[in-house]
Amino acid sequence: LLNNSNEYTEVIQDIELNTFYTNNSLGFTKRWKQFSFSPKVGFQFEKQNLESAILTSENTIKNFQNNLDWLRTKFYFNLQTQYKKEKLRLELKTPINFYNYQLEDKPLQRNQNLNQLTFEPKLSLYYDVTNFWRIASSISLSNQFGSINQVYYNYILLNYRNIQRIDAPLPENQNISYSTFIGYRNPINALFLNLTYSNTTTNNNLLYNTQILNNGAIEFQAIEQDNKRQSHNFSTKASKYISTINTNITINTNYSLQYFQQILNSETTDISNHNWGFNGKVDIDITDWLNTELTSTFQFSNNQIQEQKNQTITQQFYKFNINIYPKENQYLSLKTEFIKNNLFSENTKNLFADLLYRYTWSKKNIDFEVQWNNIFNTENYRTVNINNFSYLESNFILRPTQVLFKVRFSL
Repeated sequence: LLNNSNEYTEVIQDIELNTFYTNNSLGFTKRWKQFSFSPKVGFQFEKQNLESAILTSENTIKNFQNNLDWLRTKFYFNLQTQYKKEKLRLELKTPINFYNYQLEDKPLQRNQNLNQLTFEPKLSLYYDVTNFWRIASSISLSNQFGSINQVYYNYILLNYRNIQRIDAPLPENQNISYSTFIGYRNPINALFLNLTYSNTTTNNNLLYNTQILNNGAIEFQAIEQDNKRQSHNFSTKASKYISTINTNITINTNYSLQYFQQILNSETTDISNHNWGFNGKVDIDITDWLNTELTSTFQFSNNQIQEQKNQTITQQFYKFNINIYPKENQYLSLKTEFIKNNLFSENTKNLFADLLYRYTWSKKNIDFEVQWNNIFNTENYRTVNINNFSYLESNFILRPTQVLFKVRFSL
C-alpha cells in the first residue's frame, strides 16, 4: 500500500496539529422561593490545522498527505432550573446550541460545511429517602459532531498495524441516555454502598468499514449510513471500615455490554462486546507507622460476531504493598504485583516488585530518593486487548532491574 507492494526498510510519518480555542460566557443566578434560575449565554471558537505526510525509505508518497483547515463555532444559551424542597432536588437544563463547521483541504480540493441547531435537555432527580439512603436518576439528549481526528481525506498511520482515512461527512451522533443510582451512606457504622445502572442509545450517521488486508494491516474508512449503538453499564461498590483492627474493606463489581454494527471486509456485521470484572481491596493500618494494602482484580472479556461467540479472556491482578514511616521525614515502601493471563497460545504469570526509600530534608525542602525497580528482573510482559472485532496479543520487552537515585527540590 505504501510502496506499490515493493519492499522498503523504513516508514516515517510527520504530523503537526495547531489549535486555537476559546470559550466565553456570561451568566447569573436568580432565586425565587424553592426555585433557582441560572441562565447563561456564550460562544466557543476553535480553529485547527492538520498537516501530515508519510514517506518510506524509498520515496515520499504524495497521495498520503493532509493539509486540513478546521473551523468550529458554537453559540449557546442554557437555562438551568433547580427546584429544592426538603429531601427532593430537581434540576432541568435546557440548552439551545447553534453549531457551524467549516472544513477545507485545498491541495485535495475537498471541503464541507455543516450548520445545526440543537436542543439538548437534561432532567435530573435527587431524593434522600432517609438520612442514609439516597436515590438519583437522570435522562438526557445530546449531540456530537465529531472532531478533526474523525475527518481527514488521506491516510494516516495509527500504528504498525492500522492505517486509516475517513473520507466521509462529519459524524453526527445523537445520544439518548438514562441512569439510575441508589446509595447508602452510614458514617456512624462506616458502611457505604451504591449501585449504578446506565443505558445509552446512540444514533450515528456513519458506519465504519474495516478492511483487513492480506499482510494483516487494517484499513479503516467511513460510509454514510444510519446505524445504532446500544450500551448497558452496571456497577456496584461496597466499603466498610472496621475500627477495631483499623481496616478498610472495599469491593467493586462492573459489567458492560455493547451492541453495534460494523462493516468487515465489505460485509455488514453484528457485533457485541461483553466486559465484566470484580475488584477487592483491603487497607490495614497496623500501626501509625506501618500500612499494608492488598488488592485483587479479575477481568473477563469476550466478543460475539454474527452469532459466533469467541473465547473469553481472563486476567487476574494481585497487588500487595507495604508502606513504612520510620520517622516523619522518612518513607519506605515495597510494591509487588502478580499478574496471571490466559492468552490464546498459553497462560502467563508475571511477578513484579519495586522498592523505594525517601528521605526529606525538611529545612531545605529537598527529597532524596532511591528506587530499585523490577527487582525480579522480569524480561517481558504479555497481554491481550479486545477491540470491536479482534483480539490483539502483545508482548512487551521490559527494562532489566535497575537502581535509580533522585533529588527533588523547589526553587
